Amino acid sequence: MPKQNFFHFFSDVYSTNTYLYETKQSPENLKRKIKEAISQKGEELWRNNLSGELNEDSTFEINGSSRPLSRIPRITVGPLVFIKGKIILKTENKSIVRAQIRLSIQLLLYPIILTILGFWKIISFVPEQRFFGIAFFVIAIFLWFRIIFLKMYYKNEFEMALDLPENDFIVERRFRLFNRLRISNLMSIFK
Repeated sequence: MPKQNFFHFFSDVYSTNTYLYETKQSPENLKRKIKEAISQKGEELWRNNLSGELNEDSTFEINGSSRPLSRIPRITVGPLVFIKGKIILKTENKSIVRAQIRLSIQLLLYPIILTILGFWKIISFVPEQRFFGIAFFVIAIFLWFRIIFLKMYYKNEFEMALDLPENDFIVERRFRLFNRLRISNLMSIFK
């Protein structure tokens, strides 16, 4: 893994990362692997936890559900991770896969809300409330690390499903937390 400063490590959770993969597979082979990965049924469901669609123009949208969070209660509505990309023909038997990986905005709001609540409880004038503020901070830090590993988990699932080489080099990093924040996303939290 390339050396990152603390800000990039922290902001990686809240950013959309774009990766480029060069592979010696044909685009047809990659399309077949995407179809296999997103259409698993029955016994094959254990292999990965991806669903989505592959379009005719070689673009794909893959979603990840909550298997890595299965031991804690489900806290979001809908997919947790979104992987969008395109398969690009380089030569006859070589392809480039461009993939953007981002997390659900609902999932990203929980550490922020818990941090704000923790700060509010700590600065309150009631000393007994400070313990709850510290507890909120600890829970927020735990969730933040859990979300980091969730993003890495689905990136690795995607790479394994398509037999892509492991890639930790981020071509583009977009920090767009509030551009994705919409009232409909917020309202679905309370359903």
